[in-house]
Amino acid sequence: MRKAMMTVEVLVALFIVVLTISMSTTTLVFLNKTRSQQKDYTSLYVSVLSIKDKISHTICKNSKYLIGELNGFEYEARCTMLSQNRNYILLEEGGQNTGPFLVELYNVSLKLNRNTLEKEYNYTVTVAKKVD
Repeated sequence: MRKAMMTVEVLVALFIVVLTISMSTTTLVFLNKTRSQQKDYTSLYVSVLSIKDKISHTICKNSKYLIGELNGFEYEARCTMLSQNRNYILLEEGGQNTGPFLVELYNVSLKLNRNTLEKEYNYTVTVAKKVD
């Protein structure tokens, strides 16, 4: 009877050890995967802000489509006009009239791709042009 009880105790102890090892391994794999995803998304965030700063001033004025690469990300940016209005600015208190302006609102669609990570972001840009 004692030998049978000892065998059961050993089996229960082995089960607990195996369960502990498998749960620890699963947790470590999950944490490593989460850490690598966090690095990818941090890199993606920095790249989006860098690309936005780089192209915002020129994409809607010069060309409506750009392709390039930055920080290992391939990007594609498209600029589409949403609206266009004329404006006339008159300064108060003896200021000079700055004249008529054409104010255009654009939507910029930015697609980023690196390996299996592919994201798309949209933001708006306002461009004011002086009309003669």
